[in-house]
Amino acid sequence: MRHFHWTRAKSVFIPEFDAEHRNLHQIAAGLQTASSAGASPETMVPSVRALLGAAEDRTRGVLGAYTP
Repeated sequence: MRHFHWTRAKSVFIPEFDAEHRNLHQIAAGLQTASSAGASPETMVPSVRALLGAAEDRTRGVLGAYTP
């Protein structure tokens, strides 16, 4: 599996967006490390929730108040 790692090549050069993207990468990398180390699914639940929450916050930031 390819490792999650933030690099300048992934930057969009908008500081707020880059910070959010780095955060998503960091959470995903932590999950990947835990999974590779054999962590139980139960111990990874908080990180999965954090990743989903960060992705949801990011999506809200892009879409604004749009709701289907």
